[in-house]
Amino acid sequence: MDEAVDHRATAQPQGRIRFSITNKIIVAVVLLVGVVVALFAILGGITQRRIYDEIAKRARDRGERSSRMQLRALSRRLALALAPALAENNYPYIREVVKRTLADDRNIEHIAIANSDSTIVVDTRAKRIGQKVKELALTSKREQLRTVASKGGAKALLFAAPMMVGEQLQGVIRVRYSLAFLERQLAEYAKERDSTTRRLALRGLLIGGVSLLFGALLSVLVAISITRPIKGLASTASQLARGNLSARTDLATRDELGALGGVLNHMADRLILLVSETAQRARLSKEMEVAAAVQESLVPGPAAISLGLVTLAGFYRPAEVCGGDWWNIFYVDDRRVMIVIGDVTGHGVSSAMLTASAKSACDAMARERGPKLTVLGLMQTLNHVIYQVGRRQLLMTCNITMLDRATGHVEFGSAGHPLPYIVSMQDGQPHLRGLIARGNRLGDRTDWNFKIETDQLQPDDMILWYTDGLTECENPRGEEFGEKRLRNLLVQQMRHNASSARDKLASAADDFYRGKAQADDITFVVGKVERT
Repeated sequence: MDEAVDHRATAQPQGRIRFSITNKIIVAVVLLVGVVVALFAILGGITQRRIYDEIAKRARDRGERSSRMQLRALSRRLALALAPALAENNYPYIREVVKRTLADDRNIEHIAIANSDSTIVVDTRAKRIGQKVKELALTSKREQLRTVASKGGAKALLFAAPMMVGEQLQGVIRVRYSLAFLERQLAEYAKERDSTTRRLALRGLLIGGVSLLFGALLSVLVAISITRPIKGLASTASQLARGNLSARTDLATRDELGALGGVLNHMADRLILLVSETAQRARLSKEMEVAAAVQESLVPGPAAISLGLVTLAGFYRPAEVCGGDWWNIFYVDDRRVMIVIGDVTGHGVSSAMLTASAKSACDAMARERGPKLTVLGLMQTLNHVIYQVGRRQLLMTCNITMLDRATGHVEFGSAGHPLPYIVSMQDGQPHLRGLIARGNRLGDRTDWNFKIETDQLQPDDMILWYTDGLTECENPRGEEFGEKRLRNLLVQQMRHNASSARDKLASAADDFYRGKAQADDITFVVGKVERT
């Protein structure tokens, strides 16, 4: 624990605070308020100008419609009133009426009257009298209204109306009506609009200034209320980083920061436990390494073992540091040996302890009974040992084979273990069969009866003992290695020696698993009967 604390104490926090959270909150709030106020002011100004523009447009439209109506009525009235005088060539009367009309309405810029010969006889611009004009009213007896340019660039309406006496066309009257008064009215609207916009801008600036001041004050208060507990949390975290695992925060707020303070205190408590657990795991790891080394002594090494007629080569790979698989050879007398392979349920330390107990029981039985040791006796003894040690929580499958090294005769029994395979040559072709023996797993009950079988090995036979981890482990696609694939591979290795066959089986299995982590221990033993 002291070493872990010292290691943490050397890890000092790096970096320096350049812009505090308080300043960030204040700046963010002030900017937000400023942006909102500015947006409202801009939108208000745009809306106000749009309203004034809409009012001006409507005023222009109404003024133009009213002027058209007024001009049309005036022109028709003059045409009707002056047509008889035009027919009589009473030009003084016409000029007098025109003069009074101009005096009554200052928006009328010009009045001209032409007779039926298209000659101007009356015109407010005297120099045009006597000139010829071409008017629509003279050819079609229809009225004509169009918009033209006026003095000063303003628009004007030009209306031409036929002057009729009965059905006889006497001439045409043209009246030009100025719309300058509309432009003046629109200019007034524009001035009022600009004045209102300036007032709104000033009011917006005033409101914005007050809002910014209020926002800055509010942001300072909020920043202090937030950053004060954060600083406390940072101080506690800094002390923990320096190795002071007794540091705690005393935040009592009922918000996320209070919850974070509780988590930080809990984390400090957990750190103390983790430091202690780390030390314990280190000790346990050492113990596991010792246990693994002990378990490796329960199985023979990878070198081939010669047993007279038969040569054995084994493979053992635990799924974890310690496994539940094991196999070994026990010498009964000068001619006979027992080959035992077992698989304890599960894997890990508890399974490894049970395999050690089983191996010790086999060693003791072989030493005590010697030539009197039988497959049935050893099976019954192992069943009793596994029952006592495993307490029905851990069971073991097992296969025991008694081999006569001189004759190749085998006597075997099984306790729920995968049956061994034998490949023999018959009529020049490999033939595969299993050493079938029935029995229940060891350690479940003490009154099991195990049936013992016999068989005879022939020269060039190959025999395979294995645990179910070899066939049940899967590749990345979830496919098991399987019994069928194992049998086919074993037949293919018929002509190889035990070591070569063992290596090729292991390589084929690894290729199939494609690096996927094993879910179970893998153990198998290849035996090859030599020719005498």
